[in-house]
Amino acid sequence: MTEELRFDGRSAIVTGAGRGLGRAHATLLAARGARVVVADHGGAIDGHGTSATPAQDVAEEICSLGGVAVPAARSVADPDGAEAIVETAIEAFGQIDIVVNNAGIHDPGAFEELTAAQFERMLSVHLFGTMLVTRAAWAHFRDAGYGRVVNTVPRPCSAAFRACPATAPQKEPSSV
Repeated sequence: MTEELRFDGRSAIVTGAGRGLGRAHATLLAARGARVVVADHGGAIDGHGTSATPAQDVAEEICSLGGVAVPAARSVADPDGAEAIVETAIEAFGQIDIVVNNAGIHDPGAFEELTAAQFERMLSVHLFGTMLVTRAAWAHFRDAGYGRVVNTVPRPCSAAFRACPATAPQKEPSSV
C-alpha cells in the first residue's frame, strides 16, 4: 500500500488513551486527520483513583501538533460514563465514526492470589467497558449507516493471567 490511510472528516473515541497503546492509537488517528475523543479515567494501573490529567495532556498534545481532540475523563465501566464519552464526541464533532476500545487495568497480584473482586474489577473495565461504550455508540452508527469498532487487549491484563513479572518467572504461552 503506497497511500497513507486517512481519517479526514471522521471522529474517533479511543478509550484508555491517556497512556501507552491508547495514547498511540489516539495520536496516530489524529495525525491521519481524525478528530479524537481522548477517553481516560486516569486511575492507577490497578483501577483505583481517577484523574483528568492523562486525558487532558494527550488531547493538548494532539492539538499542539495541529490535530483536533477533546478529553473525556470518565469510566468506561460505568454506564453513565460510557454514555458521556460518546456524548462528548457528538457534542464536540457532531458524529461518531470509530470506537477503539483499549481501556484496561491490571491488578499486579499473582493469578492464584487474586480475589474474585479483583477479577471483577478488571472484567468491568475490559469486558463491560468495551460493551458499554460500543452500545452507547451503536445507535449513532446505525443512524449514520457507518461505524467501525476496534477492540484491543491491553498487555497488562494478559500478563495478569500468566502472573506478574514481579511475582513469578515469565513463560510465553504456547499457541493453541
